[in-house]
Amino acid sequence: MRQRKFSPGLLLVAIIFLVHFFLITGCNSTNTTEQSSAELISFAISEFPEISFSINNEAGIIFINAGSHPENLEELTASFITTEGASVFVNDSLQTSDVTQNDFSDGLIYTIVSEDATTLNEYFVYLTSEIPKSYLLEGEIGVSVNPTGIAPLSALASIKTKKPAQVSFRIFGELEVDQQSESYSVEQEIPIHGLYANTLNKVEIILRDQFSYQVRDTIIIQTGSIPDFFPDIEINTLERDLMEPGWHYNSMSIGNNGSFDTYPMIFDDNGDIRWYLDLSDQPGIAFGITFQPEGTFSAGMGIYIREFDLFGSMTKELSIPGYIIHHEMIKRSNGNYIVAVDKSGTTIVKNGEEITSVEDYIVEVDGSSGEIITEWDIATLLDVNRVDLVDGGGDWFHMNAIWIDEEDNSLIISGRNQGLLKVDWENNLKWILAPQKGWGVAGRSGEGSDTNPFLLDAVDASGALLSEEIQLGDEESSEFSWSWGQHAPMVLPNGNIFVFDNGFNRNFIEQGPYSQAIEYEIDEENMTAEMVWSYGRERGTETYSRIISDVDVLPNTQNRLFAPGFIQTSETSQAKQIEVSYPNGNVVFESTLYLKNLLSTSTTWGRDIIYRVERVDFPSTFSIK
Repeated sequence: MRQRKFSPGLLLVAIIFLVHFFLITGCNSTNTTEQSSAELISFAISEFPEISFSINNEAGIIFINAGSHPENLEELTASFITTEGASVFVNDSLQTSDVTQNDFSDGLIYTIVSEDATTLNEYFVYLTSEIPKSYLLEGEIGVSVNPTGIAPLSALASIKTKKPAQVSFRIFGELEVDQQSESYSVEQEIPIHGLYANTLNKVEIILRDQFSYQVRDTIIIQTGSIPDFFPDIEINTLERDLMEPGWHYNSMSIGNNGSFDTYPMIFDDNGDIRWYLDLSDQPGIAFGITFQPEGTFSAGMGIYIREFDLFGSMTKELSIPGYIIHHEMIKRSNGNYIVAVDKSGTTIVKNGEEITSVEDYIVEVDGSSGEIITEWDIATLLDVNRVDLVDGGGDWFHMNAIWIDEEDNSLIISGRNQGLLKVDWENNLKWILAPQKGWGVAGRSGEGSDTNPFLLDAVDASGALLSEEIQLGDEESSEFSWSWGQHAPMVLPNGNIFVFDNGFNRNFIEQGPYSQAIEYEIDEENMTAEMVWSYGRERGTETYSRIISDVDVLPNTQNRLFAPGFIQTSETSQAKQIEVSYPNGNVVFESTLYLKNLLSTSTTWGRDIIYRVERVDFPSTFSIK
């Protein structure tokens, strides 16, 4: 049964009953159990004697358990029996069994008051096939579309209920979104993500009490159009049964007259964009966007480490003065951040001249205080004068990715202009995975150790060394290729290295051109690298992206995600996400994003890009907390 506070009208009635009770019983009254009891023992509708009802005293609900549901629910007469001496009210109006008529169209609350007016219980009575929403819902559901102004395909529903309830919702459409809250409450703010653009979205809200009785309501949410400068998305291949679950996240930056505006977005299996944020009020690329289990994402912006909720509201901000964040930021399980940075005031000596250097430091930042805990100086490990691949001047290394190897507490670091390297937490160099041409001594002014002993040798499947031409990078074969201008290295569960080989200046002569995903097996004892798997060479220029781009291993299927993010042809600018089975390399998903460059006048860097991609378990990533 449901107990409640007295309304003003019902309180007056209860007082009259209480006074009447004491006048009759006087001081010698014995307060029996019956006198303080307030229950409905039976309930019926006089006009429909063939209908029988069930009474759930614990939940406080009465419903039809046998007989058909009547169509006309107006002016019906209830017949009921209560515990001895109890009185019955509907909306503070005293009820008489077999006499008082009511409209049952939306259900009614019957309030039972004990004879001594000390006990009050409520029963919700309904005659419809489904429980009317008024059983739980208090008033109407409030809806705020795009509450932050930067989340156009999201809404916030405000729900009040008469008793604690769990909320779930469904966004109807060709690819529906279903979510459920984890807790019971009488007042909830429910985030709704995954709306269709430029649509009157039909969203069903389901409220469920702790007795599993549920009610439904439907809200309509109108959304606006996708910006015209967003890419057109084509789904080329879709074999859902063979694919990794989830939808398709893109870290998208729109070129805007020499700068970038970041619009992280997710599209579904039909190519419909279902979530995005407009972060254009913070110019530049938001680096290292990563979704967190608590339903937020982190990003590096200038000197700031920031976290946002999925409406784009900032939930955390740390600053690291003296450093500028670029390319990579990783949130560790302990809450700290590993960040690729420029450090103010750093220089290198190149060709006898001291110049400012950039993109060659890593820092670990305390996730609570913003304090710098650890610092890695890559220039102390490598030859800053090596220019065989490209002469980047002060951008001699061009760090573009970091991966934390938790197995031995080390970092795998990608420098587009040099190669891949592994360092430990004390900034000791372990190995270099790169063409062996042109390596000399390390140090910002060439004062360090020889780097050549740290170079990995290329071997075939039998462990035999490959030719000197392959070691140097002047040639390659189907057995082995170095990664050129690479991005997004990661350590696979088997310990191998997986990386996007951009093919930038391949073999030092822009050979190919093509890009590929490569898996290397590293033997640290013998200092060798074997290429054990690759995909992309067979696609040629169709998937050639000389900059940015991403690869991933997908945890449920072990499929590989190959995502060239900057494919430039004479006619189009594109990005692709290609999911292939492993190890046979069959394409199970492929999408093409036709980038429009409507805000950019650049013909090279500064155009629209897809920096990185992920397969996100939508809507679980966006679950109601």
